[in-house]
Amino acid sequence: MKNLFLFLLVFPFFALAQNLKGTILDSKTKQPIQYANVSINQINEIATTDERGKFNLKLTRKLQENDSLYVSHIGYISKKISLPELKKVII
Repeated sequence: MKNLFLFLLVFPFFALAQNLKGTILDSKTKQPIQYANVSINQINEIATTDERGKFNLKLTRKLQENDSLYVSHIGYISKKISLPELKKVII
């Protein structure tokens, strides 16, 4: 199985209406991963990456410290990233 690499941009991170934007890349080749599923636990919204590996997840509530981001794609190891870890990869 291949590993996923996550590159995220969040604007704004702690606003009431939030969008979580980013790009999913193959961890070895750094090529974009098309049609990967991206979601936050306990939020029903799911985003799918486009042909450039980019996604835009519209959140219905403010993120909480116990939230995690989930990324999955057939042929890759699914990835779970906790919010504290997520803050480290935000630019």
